[in-house]
Amino acid sequence: MTTITGDDEIGAPRKELFGHPRGLVVLAGTELWERISFHGMQALLTLYMVGQLFQPGHVEKIVGFPGFRGVVEGVFGHLTPQGLATQIFGLYVGFVYFTPALGGWLGDRVLGRKRAVILGGLLMTAGHFCMAFDQSFLLALLFLIFGAGIFRGNMVPQVGEIYPPTTAAASWAFSSTPR
Repeated sequence: MTTITGDDEIGAPRKELFGHPRGLVVLAGTELWERISFHGMQALLTLYMVGQLFQPGHVEKIVGFPGFRGVVEGVFGHLTPQGLATQIFGLYVGFVYFTPALGGWLGDRVLGRKRAVILGGLLMTAGHFCMAFDQSFLLALLFLIFGAGIFRGNMVPQVGEIYPPTTAAASWAFSSTPR
């Protein structure tokens, strides 16, 4: 159901879908794609590393892996392939949750939110593409970490921007009088 209600702040009529701005559908779909990307990686990353990537004939092909492994084992001690995969997974998840602070700053101060979301999506796409090759595994993780950070740090503010400041929730949240 599409309805046109009131005017927004620049005077153009707003199109709504089930009482919400139509842009919410695009933002929700985009956020769903990012969530599928992240949770798909969570489900498969450790299994892939232990069952395939860290096996003889594959691990030697990963560009920069001996140095990376040395750094990780320097911090955590000697690790079995399963232990190493678990630590890499933990680092991946930790950095994915840390980098939105950087992504938000980048979107607010440098690129703008729309361009930052596009850049984040492109980086995640490149990361998933690089996962197809043993050689680019570490590069793939970097693309995925920074892509998710830039993407996540700029999606939520866009949801807030599509609602006019006069909606009930916004007027309650930003009101100076207690309710």
